[in-house]
Amino acid sequence: MSSLEGNFTQMLENVLNSKILQPTAAFIPLDVNASAEFIYTKDEDLLNRFFELRRESYLTDKDMQGHFNAGRPDILDYKSEQLLAIKTNAEQRSEVIGGARMTCCFPEHPLMLPMETEEFSYKKLFPQYHLEENAYAEATRLVLAPAYRLSMKHQQQFSKDLLLRLYARCVELGVRYAFVVSTEKRCRLYQQLAKQLGCDVEFRWDIEIRMPKYDNVPMYVIVIDVNKQPMYEKIKRSLRSAVTREMLYKVDPRVYIGFKLVSAEFISMEQRDLILQKQRELATSQGNRVRFGELAAQLGLCTPEQIEYIIARG
Repeated sequence: MSSLEGNFTQMLENVLNSKILQPTAAFIPLDVNASAEFIYTKDEDLLNRFFELRRESYLTDKDMQGHFNAGRPDILDYKSEQLLAIKTNAEQRSEVIGGARMTCCFPEHPLMLPMETEEFSYKKLFPQYHLEENAYAEATRLVLAPAYRLSMKHQQQFSKDLLLRLYARCVELGVRYAFVVSTEKRCRLYQQLAKQLGCDVEFRWDIEIRMPKYDNVPMYVIVIDVNKQPMYEKIKRSLRSAVTREMLYKVDPRVYIGFKLVSAEFISMEQRDLILQKQRELATSQGNRVRFGELAAQLGLCTPEQIEYIIARG
């Protein structure tokens, strides 16, 4: 067995032994006394911190600067799986240092994925995959906080750990095909990392995508056939959680109401940030957490009718 195969086998064993879809054991050495864990979560506070990290990264990263709606939350964020990398800091507070979003389309729950438009459709582009009958997913919004990009080796290790857990989620949910759409540079990096994990991925360099909503940046597609990877059976046998597709759609309509209001253009991103700040101040001074919608209405930034409309829409 080569050292590369040995390292991958050990990493896979560590993931499987730590319950893939639950908060996991330490996996990525960030400094001498710090480590992080991956967790799928719908916790609004953690997600808001992830969205803020994403926004800051998209505004400052030279490869992403100005692109992709500046990383702001959109309507698909609350319909997606959010995988976050969490580190406990010196104050014992959970710090979100990175993560990614995975959005799934199932035959019983059809959904236009984040990169899809009326013109660009996976079903139209890849008829040979029979996506009307097979579940498929798309990974987007992969980000790592600048403070933890200690070296290219750290960044690649973080990305591999993230990709492995996204792949495991696909196996668990019965997703057959996984897609990534990104710039050529990032597609080649993801292809390289996936191959290091033992995944056979297809880089469709012949398909160039340019969309006004993504600033006409040239992008390409990576495709992974989930069922045909060497680790598929091992992960499938080792799954311990009871997450089902149905659970993905059982979301309290009050969750993520902040960016739903932004998506509906009832409030601005600046107003959302103001409400979140006020919410944190009240929690600190009074020890109670006022619901985002209630506080927005109290501050006169939107109406109770608008709140009810968002909740009713789900």
